[in-house]
Amino acid sequence: MKIFSILIFLIISSALHAKDMREYMRETADLIEMNEYEEALERTIWFHNHALEHRPGLYGVRLSFELSRWHEFGKKYPPALAALKDIRDKKTNIIKSGEGTRNLFHDVSSINRTLSDDNKTVDLFKYLHKNQPKLAKDVWRISKDTLIKENEYSIVREYI
Repeated sequence: MKIFSILIFLIISSALHAKDMREYMRETADLIEMNEYEEALERTIWFHNHALEHRPGLYGVRLSFELSRWHEFGKKYPPALAALKDIRDKKTNIIKSGEGTRNLFHDVSSINRTLSDDNKTVDLFKYLHKNQPKLAKDVWRISKDTLIKENEYSIVREYI
């Protein structure tokens, strides 16, 4: 009975966090519409950095829909675009320092895709291929389509 109660609590808590996160981003979108850009940017950065702590199921949304929304926001408010690029560059440096993970690489790759900077993903993968082959192997599936699109067949052959 105790396990069942804990399970019910976790399910309800999880649903509330999902609702809270959706509401959080809806409010952020409203701030953008009201030209409250500074607060909206703070909230956008917070969401990117902390949403998964509250709702791991937002992983895909965070790397697709929310990055696209951030990019559109950056077209209205250049500091938002600068912040997105800064986050990408910091995460790239963490990866190059040897402390990267598959998820961190996925973040960088998704930001690059959103910004139409696939060449930066290719460059990072080439760096990993040369300097961190284990991580390169771990992120291969994330990189594969970009490498093929960018005609990097010599590297692709090594991972197929």
